[in-house]
Amino acid sequence: MDPKKLFNDERLNGKCVYCGDIPDTRDHVPSKVLLDQPYPIGLPVVPCCKACNNGFSADEVYLACILECVIHGTTITEKLTRPKIKRILQEKPQLQAKIELCKNSNKNPITWDPDKQKIRNTILKLARGHAAYELSEPQTGEPEFIAITPRSLMSDSEIEEFENFRDHELWPEIGSRSFINTIISNKSVSIESGWNVIQTSRYRYMVNYEEGTSVKIVISEYLYCQITF
Repeated sequence: MDPKKLFNDERLNGKCVYCGDIPDTRDHVPSKVLLDQPYPIGLPVVPCCKACNNGFSADEVYLACILECVIHGTTITEKLTRPKIKRILQEKPQLQAKIELCKNSNKNPITWDPDKQKIRNTILKLARGHAAYELSEPQTGEPEFIAITPRSLMSDSEIEEFENFRDHELWPEIGSRSFINTIISNKSVSIESGWNVIQTSRYRYMVNYEEGTSVKIVISEYLYCQITF
């Protein structure tokens, strides 16, 4: 048997990893809006229904755009660096205006009050996708814990704890992607200190399966997220 053939992937094909409904499409995890071109080869994909695939799109775009604006302290497209986000905001002036309303320029440094529900929806969707992809265990219920924090609001000790990778004493289910990555070298996966690096400085994640299912996500080296199911 080829150990890289993930027989648990077949089990996933029967349900949407986000809601459990019948899947009729596939979804990239993470969404390409969170990445820059050229896109990495072999982006993770999971089965999902069209309702979920379409339903998360606006929230994912919102997260990508507000992150770029917060990092640069402005919604002025000429001052942003990601071409994709510049184009989106130029094509969607209503979105640009909505993000501008989140900005409080009366404080130094500038503070932002984003739509926390949109951000939570996106982060939870990403976590569910990573859990299903890595462990072949869809997590369609509500998480036991979720934290979404800008790096600037974290202490050095909190960042150190977040970044820490603990070697797994338990092996994940046979056939899951994490099992394969545990026992063989998989050069198609860029793993640095336990982190799956999808795109350097843009997106990385880690899945831990010893204390429940815990997913850590770092976006643009700014937003630190941890979700436990």
